[in-house]
Amino acid sequence: MLLAGTTAGAVAIGTGLYAAKGVMVARSVRAALLEQHETLMLTTAAIAVAASIWAVIARPFPRRLRPLFIALLLAMLAVMIKGADDGGRMVYDYNAGGGACGQPIEFEK
Repeated sequence: MLLAGTTAGAVAIGTGLYAAKGVMVARSVRAALLEQHETLMLTTAAIAVAASIWAVIARPFPRRLRPLFIALLLAMLAVMIKGADDGGRMVYDYNAGGGACGQPIEFEK
């Protein structure tokens, strides 16, 4: 799953970097959220690549330094959660998704 997630993350990074220039948000939002989102998600990808390489070398699961490996995965998760939150805030609070979701977002039971 780690390898699949890392591969999918590479695709997400490619599309995100391609689309970043066209995101129509205020400069303050771009500085506060978009740039931070980009940094956090690139950091997530770097940690995922490092963990993937480690996991492949120490197949099937790293036995040596296992607590450090788990800590690395938890750190990756924490960075990813914050980056995803920033991305969600851009889309839902500042309509960075363009016409992808109408504003205001309707709530239905």
